[in-house]
Amino acid sequence: MTLKELCNELSISEATGKNWLRLGKIKADLSDSIEPSFSKEYVASIKNDIASGRIQALNSRRNKKFVSGSFFYNSYVPKDCDCLPKIRDLSDYLTSNEIILSGADICCILAYYAVQLFHDAFGEEVFDEYVEELIDELAFSYKISDTLPYKKSDSTFDTDKTINDTSEPSSYKGILKNLKDRHPYLVSLSFKYEPGVDTLGLLYMSLRDIGSRKNAGSYYTPTDIVRKSIDNLHIESCYEDNDPNNDVPFKDASKDLTILDPCCGSGNFLIQLPDDIECQNIYGCDIDPICVCIARIGLALRYGAAYIPVIKKNIRCGNFLSDKTCDLFEDESFAPDYIIGNPPWGYDFGESENKLYKKTYKTACGKSVESFAIFTEKALLTLKKGGKLSFVLPEAALTVKIHKALRKLIISCCNITYLAYLGNVFSNVACPCVILQLLKTGDSINTKGMIVEDLSGSKASWECSSSFAINSNRKVSADSLSFYCNDEEYSILEAMHSPDRVYLKDNAIFALGIVTGGNERFIIDRIDGARGNSIGRRTPLSSYDINDSNNIDHKYANIPDGYEVVLKGSDISRYHISVPDRFIKFDPQSFQQVADEDVYRQPEKLVYRFINRDLIFAYDKEGMVSLNSCNILIPKLPGLDIKYILAVLNSSPAGFYYKKSFNSVKVLRSHLEQIPIPVVSKDEQAKIIELVDRIMDSQMHDPPISCADAHFDITNMSEYEELDRLIASAYGLSSSQYGCIHGKIMYES
Repeated sequence: MTLKELCNELSISEATGKNWLRLGKIKADLSDSIEPSFSKEYVASIKNDIASGRIQALNSRRNKKFVSGSFFYNSYVPKDCDCLPKIRDLSDYLTSNEIILSGADICCILAYYAVQLFHDAFGEEVFDEYVEELIDELAFSYKISDTLPYKKSDSTFDTDKTINDTSEPSSYKGILKNLKDRHPYLVSLSFKYEPGVDTLGLLYMSLRDIGSRKNAGSYYTPTDIVRKSIDNLHIESCYEDNDPNNDVPFKDASKDLTILDPCCGSGNFLIQLPDDIECQNIYGCDIDPICVCIARIGLALRYGAAYIPVIKKNIRCGNFLSDKTCDLFEDESFAPDYIIGNPPWGYDFGESENKLYKKTYKTACGKSVESFAIFTEKALLTLKKGGKLSFVLPEAALTVKIHKALRKLIISCCNITYLAYLGNVFSNVACPCVILQLLKTGDSINTKGMIVEDLSGSKASWECSSSFAINSNRKVSADSLSFYCNDEEYSILEAMHSPDRVYLKDNAIFALGIVTGGNERFIIDRIDGARGNSIGRRTPLSSYDINDSNNIDHKYANIPDGYEVVLKGSDISRYHISVPDRFIKFDPQSFQQVADEDVYRQPEKLVYRFINRDLIFAYDKEGMVSLNSCNILIPKLPGLDIKYILAVLNSSPAGFYYKKSFNSVKVLRSHLEQIPIPVVSKDEQAKIIELVDRIMDSQMHDPPISCADAHFDITNMSEYEELDRLIASAYGLSSSQYGCIHGKIMYES
């Protein structure tokens, strides 16, 4: 296998593969080739070692391919549900007993409890042929997954035909008996039907291996978020509300509106729809046949067994991306009024699918095809004009460069009617997300009337959440869709953009900190001297000669030869670098990532925290190196001193601009390049620089004891307040605008 093929097998980039080869983490075991080559046996052994935990590299990188085991989604259903503690106990039982269930086992358990739910909802007499068919479909749907892997699905599956062709009624009872003999606890629980609760969906995701869920991009949406996304659609609205230019006659209620979830999973979005939605107007599809069976059962429990033929016709096992929707739903004019759901994120498409989708979709224009982007594009193509879309998406869809094509599509034909920032709402997934609701107008975006809401706190805080309406048509660019600020805050950002502002883009050297590729080889922590610990953790670095062998009265006296101080993000506070507690053997040729040494050794540079919601910069004149949590900026703006730039970036106006424009936990180069910097005279700069020096000097003699205190103390210093007001004046901000900024920044900090 080539290096590229090995990287594909491990789901790592070629750049990472090359680094690992250079660092000795992988080795080319075939020597008969000019290029690095790897035997299939060697690659298989690496994968086995990763899966078993003997190699931790990919696990620590949160690589989707090699995550395994069951996992319980506590937040999927409301906390007061009857099923929640029971399914949690079942999940714990599987984990503690290291039980791995087959597809047949999982489907058998689901079918067993589906029968329970029907009995509880309708009694014994409801068990007619339609219900029996649904139960049989679910019991044997694993055979579809085994013979037609949904992961590479390219066509619609006829689940009814597949079940009838392959299943034997006696085998379900056989599997159930075998389960009762092996693990009686798994089929000993008692569930009751709870309207609006996806009991079988929660059970399925708790039984299913977490690795297969993540490969499929499956992040199951908590019911609270599902309900919020549907409630704000106002589905009861008439057609005239959807599109002012629509000449379709007025219609009263929502009973004639058609609704589609193109990635319906187990149907949680569909069972949360308003009660007056007619069953025959609800549509859904998914490529997981087990999920499709669960979704059908969920709707049958809600609407009754008599609707099962309609439900089976409308809820299909098929690929929304590659199948024609008119074929999928057997309707030549199919164009729903509403499309809802949570499309897969980061789905692992096969090579043939990647090629197909790159030819089909405008948003599939990057190196890799992002599933949520092409789902959104297909949904907008399918939606009727005047229709609405409501998707749960990663927040990155609105800001990250690789999703620009999606944003370009959205602003060309839609208005954003509602946007909710949710934060991290998925269990064990560190990825902020949003509810994005679009009105398909066919015209360029108009932001007037858009509702923005911050729901990033707990559900208990939603009633007090921050929300606002945008009352003007703002300038919008596909580069980033940023709506973190209300009209007043937006006017401040606009005021900060003046024709005489300058920018760091093309006017600065940016450098990343070091990634060693193996800290245990290159990094050592502090070494306590024999005579105690006389320097406080935040003593100013410049107060001591760390490499002075005569200074045996501090903790750095015993640093081995060849090591030097290395900065990390937590060593940095505004205008201050604490004495670091880590040391590095600087060997650039051996590091995975490193800047040119002369960048680190510059006589003057700015260092800043990379992972942070605030801008926190300090000044370094010691030529120190840094790890990748502490990045480097060397401004090259003609006529502007580096300490003046330091003051601007540490100011509350710049911090306000950063938060309201990007709201990121990472301070990216692209963010810093967009911050407007006011040009001031040499005399004004001199006054500002004098204050900067006084602040840095005062911290040297009276150091704070923690990073949090460092921020609090400095912003309450009279010198800092004077400095901050000078920067605000340089931006031309009024006292009321500055008051708004200062109050907001201090409150959020």
